[in-house]
Amino acid sequence: MFGSFKWAALALTSLALSPIGALFALYFTGTHFSVSSGMGTLALFGVAVETGVIMIEYINQLRARGYSVNDAAVEGAVLRLRPIMMTMLVATLGLLPAAISTGIGSDSQKPFAMVIVGGLSATLLLSVYVLPTVYTDRKGGRCAPCLRTGSGRTAIDPEDRQTRVIRRVGDVFRVQSR
Repeated sequence: MFGSFKWAALALTSLALSPIGALFALYFTGTHFSVSSGMGTLALFGVAVETGVIMIEYINQLRARGYSVNDAAVEGAVLRLRPIMMTMLVATLGLLPAAISTGIGSDSQKPFAMVIVGGLSATLLLSVYVLPTVYTDRKGGRCAPCLRTGSGRTAIDPEDRQTRVIRRVGDVFRVQSR
């Protein structure tokens, strides 16, 4: 699909982000990791990889159109936010009744749904910031949001990138609400 192992590996980076929310959801609800929560984790991994593929593929398309690395990363994060968010919300809202259920049969459904709801929430928030940042670092973007450190290495200034993404997301939602 990507024609490069580098981009496929970058899309799989979202796999590392998805268990964070799943484990927090299990911890805060006092639910133990079981077979059904393990099945939920597998389903979560599928959606997390989809998120990474959507994001990286669109950023690569923007690069092919002539965008700079940093501009493509920010625009890709902003413009792919809605499709990623819709995918996450459909799964989350669909599983929310099972996640909060207390009736008969909830012993097996609740951990499954809890893992997916918590994992998808964290994946949405983390992938919008982490994937474009890692993409920029891997591609070698060394523009305005980067700082030169004393050791000669380049470090990305996260405040600048996050500020740009937050402003662009706000602009998109303001325009669409009119």
